Amino acid sequence: MSLRSKDDGPPLLILAGHYWRVISQDWDSKIVRVEPSEDEGKAAWFGSSKSMRFDLCRMIHAIPIDRTVPAILSKRAIGKLDELTGQFLFLESDTTPVVSESPTEWRWWTFAGLSANSVLGDICRHLQVKVVTMDNYSIKLQHPIESFPSDTPSLASPISTDAEKKLMSLADKLKYSICLPPSARLLILANRVRNIKDASTISRIPVAMFYNRIIDS
Repeated sequence: MSLRSKDDGPPLLILAGHYWRVISQDWDSKIVRVEPSEDEGKAAWFGSSKSMRFDLCRMIHAIPIDRTVPAILSKRAIGKLDELTGQFLFLESDTTPVVSESPTEWRWWTFAGLSANSVLGDICRHLQVKVVTMDNYSIKLQHPIESFPSDTPSLASPISTDAEKKLMSLADKLKYSICLPPSARLLILANRVRNIKDASTISRIPVAMFYNRIIDS
């Protein structure tokens, strides 16, 4: 968690639904002492997004649609669920929406996980659609993509040059990589980080286009 402050005052946090002011930090003992605060703070955690499983992302996709949560929600959680449901009104169980965020930016909400989106991103590039960024839930595109050709699964097999470079940069972390030829390393890494099976599943779901819709991040 970040304890940095934007000004000269003490850092402010939000933990367990309450605001706290940091009054001391003992890095050797790894202890931070806080006191209640009337000022609003926020929790900031370091680290990048980790790849999530396809089935988990599809469960998350279903929540704003049917609002079924296997837990008793607090008032705060119910309010947040209402907020998310309102932001994702375009979600449907039988389509994948492509939403315009600006004239040159479109977001394809796949809810497929990062490893499947990596494959779908390569398919978009193959179809001459520039990929800007991607995460577990979506792929940001420079142009909309309205459908995929019938042979989409076969398009997922080749690895783009950029993807190959990224995969090979991970080779040193592969166990016994020194014993493997480059082609074998690439194949093993590709199978781990490129989910072709579930990417093909998403590519067969009809695309729904939504224009002039901006999602708050």
